[in-house]
Amino acid sequence: NELNNLMKRYVLGLRSIEYRPTPRSLLLIAYGLAASVYKVVVVISISSMVATRFAMLGLAMGGYYAVSTMPPKPQNPNRVVVRTSKNILTNL
Repeated sequence: NELNNLMKRYVLGLRSIEYRPTPRSLLLIAYGLAASVYKVVVVISISSMVATRFAMLGLAMGGYYAVSTMPPKPQNPNRVVVRTSKNILTNL
């Protein structure tokens, strides 16, 4: 809920949203972002180190990570946009 209110206030520019971040919520948001960056750095580092000895294996590891972390392609992208827009507007 904290991140949802933060996104509505600063990304969508909705000034009507009352959002007063607590130190704990800011810490958890920062932790989540840092953990995501850390995971990517570790995987790239390991893939690079493996690629120095075994080029194809390192490239395969990096490629597998890139493909496996992508979200699945929606069946009908236009429907997803409409549904997301409706959800955003109804939760305002």
